[in-house]
Amino acid sequence: MPLSNDPHSHRDSRPNDALARAQLELEDARRLAEADPNNRELQRDLAISHDTVAEILQHSDPQAALTHLQQMIGIAGRLAETAPTDVQAQQEFTMCLHKGADMLQHSDPRSALSYCQQALANAHRLTQAAPGNRSALRDLAVCLGKVADFSEHSDPTTALAYRQQALDIARQLAATAPTDLQARQDVTTCLNKVANMLEQSDPASAFSHYQQALGNARLLVQAVPTDRIALRDLAVCLGRVGGMLQTSDPGAALAHFEESLQISRYLVQGAPHDPQALRDLAVGLDKVAGPIRNSDPTRALAYYRESMMARNHIVEIVQHDPRAIRELGASLTTIATMLQESDPDAALEHYRLAVNAARHLAAESAPTDRQAQRGLIMSLNNIGNLLQRSDPGAALSHYNEALGIARSLAAGEPGDLMAQEDLASALLHMATGTGGRAYWEEAIEILRRLYSNDGWRDRVRPLLKPALAAYSSTLEATEPDRAAKLRAEAETI
Repeated sequence: MPLSNDPHSHRDSRPNDALARAQLELEDARRLAEADPNNRELQRDLAISHDTVAEILQHSDPQAALTHLQQMIGIAGRLAETAPTDVQAQQEFTMCLHKGADMLQHSDPRSALSYCQQALANAHRLTQAAPGNRSALRDLAVCLGKVADFSEHSDPTTALAYRQQALDIARQLAATAPTDLQARQDVTTCLNKVANMLEQSDPASAFSHYQQALGNARLLVQAVPTDRIALRDLAVCLGRVGGMLQTSDPGAALAHFEESLQISRYLVQGAPHDPQALRDLAVGLDKVAGPIRNSDPTRALAYYRESMMARNHIVEIVQHDPRAIRELGASLTTIATMLQESDPDAALEHYRLAVNAARHLAAESAPTDRQAQRGLIMSLNNIGNLLQRSDPGAALSHYNEALGIARSLAAGEPGDLMAQEDLASALLHMATGTGGRAYWEEAIEILRRLYSNDGWRDRVRPLLKPALAAYSSTLEATEPDRAAKLRAEAETI
């Protein structure tokens, strides 16, 4: 979904050819496996064929891709179960479970977590069967990290414990093989992940972990100065330390961001069509732009535009990748926000492109992918806000569409507090756009319920307090007593 208006500009028949070949190879593998069901190599070949078809289909037909992945997981599981001491079979089963989890991470996070937990149990069994096996230990560390990835919001305490266990294993592997660059890179990755979880609860410890990761990354680059992975790790670590320094030492933060950006530019020069390198460049540009957004908006806008073009190039390369489309939409929104006052027409065009990206993402995502639907709600509200003065009818149309999606999400998962917050926000947009009392009442009632939840109080306060004040203003002339009560309530928030 690149910015080009020509829908055929990036059409390529090669993916269809690859799919046809992979499906023929799958049928051949299936026939051979069915003819000799006890032949482990033939069963393994069948699993690999399912994996190949799934990779080709993962963006264009995610449901079909998932079916193939489930077939692959089933075969790998049987091979692992019938040979519990076969290290390769156990590791391949773990890898298959992780692929299934990655496929489901947005559409079905609970099932994704279940796959990761199965993989972790399998990795524990393997390390018990082969306690000195470095590969098995590394797999265990990876599995601990994967479970933490999927549980850090629902169970942060357990997730942090898993991350620390993974870090301990990585340090053990690096200490027993100082020349193993992969082990040293794993330590850097684990340090960053532990630090990320500690940022809110223990910022001093988080900063210490980030600094250790940065020191480790610099040593790795000194050992292998042309290694792209080591350079990327260094760029990431510089960005993390810079992020922690933004408040206490903004000058040092910007210096870290600029050094990180310099590395990312170098990596893109060596691989101009590498989506990961392009994404790192976009992230680096955004980080440099952020601190100078107010002091030097012209230069910040130039960085944001370069970031947007990098993200657009990613979408041209991987046209159906949800994250790429989502991040392009966010980049377009950032530029639109900066242009609202100086060039409202250009801002509107960028918001429209962001809405198009959000619609595309929502249309191609599974109905259960709530993140994609929320992205569309935000984009519709953004363009509605810009149009409110120049074209209130069009603004109202966008607000109304956003409200319809928000109602559907909230009704589909009544216990999802984020969906309730989205619904309240959409109602507030309709309330300000129409003055309708029913919208005010429903929005405020939802926000009151959320505010009563201790864990959500700080998050909801910036919505509830101004909503009460604004609604009281609309009632001042007709219901002064009710208006006074609402103002008084707002003062207690």
